[in-house]
Amino acid sequence: MALSLRAIFVLALAVRLANALVSRTFFQPDEYWQSLEVAHRLVFGYGYQSWEWRALDGNGGIRSPLFPFFFVPVYALLKVTGLDGGQLLTVAPKLLQAVVAASCDVSTVALAQRLFGPRLTNAAASPSKLSLAGALGLAAVATLLRPSNVVIWIVMGLSLLVSANGICAKVEVASIAAAVGALAMTACVTFDTVFYGTLSFTPYTFLVQNVFNSISLFYGANPFHFYLTQALPFTTMTMLPFILHGLYIGTKDPKPRLAATVAFATIGAYSLLGHKEFRFIHPILPILHCFAAHSLVSFKSTTTSHSLTSSTLSIRPTHAALLLVSLGPAIYLTSFHALAQVTVMDTLRRIPNNDLKSVCFLMPGQNASTYRDQSDYFYDDPTHYLATRFPSSVDISFPSSPFVLPPSPHDSKPDATDLGWRHEWPSHIVAFDALLVSDQGAVAGLLEAKGYREWERLWNSHWHEDDRRRGDIVILRWTG
Repeated sequence: MALSLRAIFVLALAVRLANALVSRTFFQPDEYWQSLEVAHRLVFGYGYQSWEWRALDGNGGIRSPLFPFFFVPVYALLKVTGLDGGQLLTVAPKLLQAVVAASCDVSTVALAQRLFGPRLTNAAASPSKLSLAGALGLAAVATLLRPSNVVIWIVMGLSLLVSANGICAKVEVASIAAAVGALAMTACVTFDTVFYGTLSFTPYTFLVQNVFNSISLFYGANPFHFYLTQALPFTTMTMLPFILHGLYIGTKDPKPRLAATVAFATIGAYSLLGHKEFRFIHPILPILHCFAAHSLVSFKSTTTSHSLTSSTLSIRPTHAALLLVSLGPAIYLTSFHALAQVTVMDTLRRIPNNDLKSVCFLMPGQNASTYRDQSDYFYDDPTHYLATRFPSSVDISFPSSPFVLPPSPHDSKPDATDLGWRHEWPSHIVAFDALLVSDQGAVAGLLEAKGYREWERLWNSHWHEDDRRRGDIVILRWTG
């Protein structure tokens, strides 16, 4: 029994909302720095501003404000209604993105129907038919949000142009594309310029800084085969064999062949760049899911099983069980692993204002292969840093530390010297247990001598690939 798109959306929305509510960890710091912090700053007037959002060489930042503005209405509504005091600030954006994710699920179903026919409706889980101009408009928005998406739309656009019948049709396609592109670029320049206060075109700045200036390499370089040997297996897990089989049996017709070409071209183009991340290939996952669904349905056609999964999902029960194996790691990683790195903020929020005067996070910064931030200098010799960068005694008024804007990789060389930061002792300190027990407890001993005692201990993870982030997260409170 095939479900309607409306029924699929309701089902997908229920799953996505549940997932949003049980997800308590994080995938990358950019989840906050490139969206929520920016939106919060726009609505409430404060929020961390990473280097990507600062003007570089007078050309504005490298990030488009389009995505952060997506959350502005949510924050504005909470502010106006006075519901901005706690948990809703973190839950509301999750619920909004759950709706977007459910819409993507339904769009994947529609894509599967276009590629392989209606039998894959329930197995695949964009929008309805759009005019060419509308479709190109959505492609333009996707590219402005993430300039690297241009690879996908170049392949699609060239295919559309080549397949157009006759010179007149080709000219019409090219003309519509040029008009939409010009309109999108004009809107982008206007929006970026107003946001940054200087003439800006973020896709250009993004390309120059990340590709030509190789700023992305400050955050690590990966082998050319990274996406094939690491990213794809990690992001698809037990679905990967079905994706490969679907690509093998499903590329005989033009539409599936084009979809496969888009996926291969994207992986190939991204593999040429030195810096690679799992999330960079997320835009092609819906395409790969369609091929997995094609494979699963093709296997179902060879059996006469009448089980619930066979009749509803059109796939074999054993295959459904294999897919569900991925659910275990997914739940663990999104609900438990590195949990306290997020929930520690909830704990701090519950401390009365007259007690919580200031907080110092003695924690590592973002891992980078060549770019050293201030936390790297701290971890070179934690006890020496604490003894020389902090006052000899604690000022019980707990004044704020002098604020120094961290440099961007654009401003620094790989061998950048220490900025010489100085700090004030806070009322509370947050650190990984690994730091406190390091050097035979020298750090813990120094802090205890200054009057800090353990106030609360939060479980964080069973393991961590970074030794500095292992163990519980401990909140220390100055008691004198």
